[in-house]
Amino acid sequence: MTAADHLRKHPNARPSTIAWMILRDAKTEELRSELPRKRAGIFARLIGFVRKAVLDDLRRV
Repeated sequence: MTAADHLRKHPNARPSTIAWMILRDAKTEELRSELPRKRAGIFARLIGFVRKAVLDDLRRV
């Protein structure tokens, strides 16, 4: 539930509750925006690991 939804449902909500919900929504949005970059980093490391493993195997032959 967003702060706006909470205010619609509870018009007399405490300001501290609304402030907490706004901060929570901002942090959630920040984490969601970072997720694709983190996934890309994980896949890049995985590709590097596999590439190194394959090259090491080819060098042994």
